Amino acid sequence: MRAGGALFWAVLPALAGCLESHQVECGDGRICPAGLVCSDPNQRCVTQEQIDACSGQPELAACEVGSGSGECHAGACLFAVCGDGVVEGSETCDGDNLGEGTDCIDLGYYDSQPLTCTERCQLDEKVCTGGRCGDGVINGPELCDGEVPDIQCVHLGYDVGALPSCTSRCAPDTSLCHRIGIDRVAVPIDLPLQALTGSGPDDVYGIARAINDIEGPLFHHDGTAWRRVLEGANSVWVVGQDDVYATANRGGLYTLQHFDGDTWSEIEGIAPAAGQQVRASGPEDIDLLGGVGAPSMHWDGSEWSRIGGLPDGIVVDLVADPVGVIHAIFATTGGNALYRFEGGTWRPFDPGLERLAAVWSDGPDDVWVGGHDDLAHWDGQSWTAMLDIFPIEREVTALSGTGPDDVYALDTETISLEGGTLEIGHLFEYDGAGWTSLIDLPGVHDAWAGSREAVYLAGNAGASFRYHGSLWRPDIPLQLDSGFVPAGFVTRGDDIFAVVNFFAFQTTGHIFHWDDSQARWLPPEQISNRELGAIFGTDDALYAVGGAGLYHLQSGDWVQEDVSSAPEEPVLTAGWSDGPDAVFAVGASLVHDVDNAGWVETSLPRVCDGEGIMHAVWGSSSTDVFAVGDCGVILHFDGDSWREMASPSLETLLAVWGSGPDDVYAVGSRGTALHYDGSAWVSMPRLPLATELHGVWGTGGELFAAGGQGFLFHFDGESWSVLQPEAIVDAVVGLSGAAHDITIMAQFGPDATFLRLRRTVSWAAP
Repeated sequence: MRAGGALFWAVLPALAGCLESHQVECGDGRICPAGLVCSDPNQRCVTQEQIDACSGQPELAACEVGSGSGECHAGACLFAVCGDGVVEGSETCDGDNLGEGTDCIDLGYYDSQPLTCTERCQLDEKVCTGGRCGDGVINGPELCDGEVPDIQCVHLGYDVGALPSCTSRCAPDTSLCHRIGIDRVAVPIDLPLQALTGSGPDDVYGIARAINDIEGPLFHHDGTAWRRVLEGANSVWVVGQDDVYATANRGGLYTLQHFDGDTWSEIEGIAPAAGQQVRASGPEDIDLLGGVGAPSMHWDGSEWSRIGGLPDGIVVDLVADPVGVIHAIFATTGGNALYRFEGGTWRPFDPGLERLAAVWSDGPDDVWVGGHDDLAHWDGQSWTAMLDIFPIEREVTALSGTGPDDVYALDTETISLEGGTLEIGHLFEYDGAGWTSLIDLPGVHDAWAGSREAVYLAGNAGASFRYHGSLWRPDIPLQLDSGFVPAGFVTRGDDIFAVVNFFAFQTTGHIFHWDDSQARWLPPEQISNRELGAIFGTDDALYAVGGAGLYHLQSGDWVQEDVSSAPEEPVLTAGWSDGPDAVFAVGASLVHDVDNAGWVETSLPRVCDGEGIMHAVWGSSSTDVFAVGDCGVILHFDGDSWREMASPSLETLLAVWGSGPDDVYAVGSRGTALHYDGSAWVSMPRLPLATELHGVWGTGGELFAAGGQGFLFHFDGESWSVLQPEAIVDAVVGLSGAAHDITIMAQFGPDATFLRLRRTVSWAAP
């Protein structure tokens, strides 16, 4: 027995050693049985196939082992097993492992509450309160949730625009919201800002320096605020957001600096001279121009070489157009001179102006140069002085633009004040046809256009401004005595002709004329002993209609026309004309005169059972005329006769306008707005307010409507929005438009006022 027992105990250690040779001990003390390996990051034992399935795969990548599917976790393909303490697959938690959500706030809820894990390895959200984004209910800080916001852009601090949708973060989409006017954006330094440039409306640079200094800190504007980014900058040139060049002073030595989107670094191999300006199109095309005591240099990607054909002197202004033609103004001993780089060569490019100070170009055949008391334009063939059309006689200090029909010129004026002087900057805009004065601001001396809605202006003492491409120009008030009520108006250029009725012991119709050349209202003319309803016409033919028929302005006198064969002239409320050869008027009847063939009167159909009238008329030509009136009636004249059109509304229609025969709009009571596409009239989207509309005009896919109670509305092609006027008014009587200007006639108390909105930017939906 002793012998047999000794043999038994001797065999056991040998068997134990054999078993241990197939086991694996992990770093955390875990023992993995034979056939498995350790996955220490996952604190578990896995097969080698699970490791191999995730070799070279990113975290959480899908993986397969045999017939099982899983995800790669820390280099191992794991299968979701609820209760193993690992959050995997569709699990949001597992036991005490709550994943990334320990509180309801972590899941987007607005109230704080600790989370627990259910038996099915899902976070228990039943305890969460306060709602969250995406639940379809507006709660917490949300302004919307899923549905289009029930607010307007004006409620968010904008001046016009519709909110097309709600973002995934439960905030209104403000991409179609626009501002009017100019905003001040302070620079965090008490120095003048100069050398404005950039790559776009939200990527702008400027150097803050004293007037006589050639260097200062460089600031960057990201569309919201200015931030200091580089010290001792002398010049800056922007190729793109991640490709910016600057010359800067580093301890008395000038260096060439480059910004790659993240950091600034020195470009070695060149030491710019004091005052040299940098120009570049990329890392293989860099110029250092002008300066003091050093030649202009060019870098081609491999070496620096001297630039020939350029004078010594500081660069006053520098611009490169989209195709790479460069223009530079040099301050030389003989005066400022313009040079042009084209086809690999620099050459003089004399515009014939004195004291050149600013240059801007949109292409080789579209160059603007400003000098003393004048401006010149190069059209590819010759220079043309703009003294006759540019409304200033001062020094042009800055030029910029976004295209041939959107150019900005800034001139400065120094006025004497008691105890000193004040510098005023005047901004002008060229729309392709002529120049318009926009803004007068103290201390402004530089301008740069990033887009039509982002024109930046730089001033003294850390002041900068952003012009949004549209503004309310100074209003023209019309003071009226008691008993006078404005009824309508028409513009001829910058002149205004207004219809004003007197209601007291008698009724009379008057015409008021604003003479813009004299900047005053001329004495009014009483032209009728009956009420006037409207005034209309073109530059060479002006008409007024009312209770005594139609009047025609001839050689400065208003003459009543005989438009009816009846003993009394018909009551007329509105008219339209495209010149003296096509005149239409509507009211209690329809009258027209085409090609001076004589007046033709047509009786109305039974509008509102014979008790209604027509309120407005508009045409694209003498053979395509639309009239609208009571009970939704719409009539069309085809050159021979009037016929009634099918109307989708029974509301009173008060105004009609169109851009062509297949794009006509009519508006009226209860916020009614209709559109004709050449085939049928249909109702337009609902207005924000169901107010009465009695004026409509549009351009470029947009529409403006005048409403009662002082409201203006804008249609961007998809939605209506409130247009916030600059002044507080009681009622908008009507509106008229021409090119880039919109004029609104409004009432405020007993008086009238004319508000003029200047725009070069479209508010149409894309």
